[in-house]
Amino acid sequence: MKKIILALLCLSASPLLAQPEIIHQNLYWLRYYNILNFNQKWSLHSEADTRHFFSNSVQHVLIFHSRAVYKANDKWSFGGALTYSLQRPQMPDITPRPTTPEYRIWQEAAYTLPLSTRLALSGRIRTEQRFLSNHPGHFDNDNRFVFRHRYRAQLAYTLKEKSLAFRLSDEAFLTTFHQNLFEQNRFYLSVEKRFSRAVSLELGYMNVHQLGRYAQRLYRRDNLRFTLMHTLRPM
Repeated sequence: MKKIILALLCLSASPLLAQPEIIHQNLYWLRYYNILNFNQKWSLHSEADTRHFFSNSVQHVLIFHSRAVYKANDKWSFGGALTYSLQRPQMPDITPRPTTPEYRIWQEAAYTLPLSTRLALSGRIRTEQRFLSNHPGHFDNDNRFVFRHRYRAQLAYTLKEKSLAFRLSDEAFLTTFHQNLFEQNRFYLSVEKRFSRAVSLELGYMNVHQLGRYAQRLYRRDNLRFTLMHTLRPM
C-alpha cells in the first residue's frame, strides 16, 4: 500500500518533483451515526462528526452528512447525499481559528459480496461535488469547486453470537479538474459491539496520508474514531 501511495504522490507532484514537507499529527474523532429505516428498500443515514487534535483538543473539522439510501437487493445499494462542514486550520497551534465552510453534494454505489457466513467483501464508489469557501468565516459566491472521487474496499468479519463486527478497509481519494490527482488515502481498522438492534458502539483506528492543497505538505495523521450508532425502526 505504501508503494501505491508513493506512486500516486509522484503522479500528482509539481513539475519540479519537489519533496513535500511531512507533518505528523494525532487526532480523535467523535461521531454520531443515525439510520432511519422507512421500509426494506429505503433509509435515511445521518451523521454528525467532530474532529480534534490530541495535543490541545482544539477542533479541526465539524461535519454533518445526510444520505438517502436505496437498497436494490442483497448486494447492491445506491445513495445520494448532502454535506455541510466547517474546517479550521490544519495546524493545532494556529490562532485565531476561523472556519472555512463547505457544501458538498455526493452520490455513491456500494456492493457486498459474502465470502462465507461470517466474512464479506464490499466495495464502494463515491463521487463528490465540493464547493469550498475562499473566505474563512462565511460562504458566498467566491468559492472554489473540487470534483472528488473515492474508492473503498472493505473486509468485514462478524461474530453474531457475540454481537461483534471487525472491519478492515482502505480508501483512496482522487480529484479531477485540479493540479493534484491524489488527495488522500485512509486505512481503517475497527471493532463494533452491538448492544441491541438499535444501538452499537464502534472504536476504530484510521491512518491518513493527505496531500496539502498545493502539494507542498503531506499530512500523516493517526486518528482514533469513536462512533455511537443508532438505528430507528430496526428492520
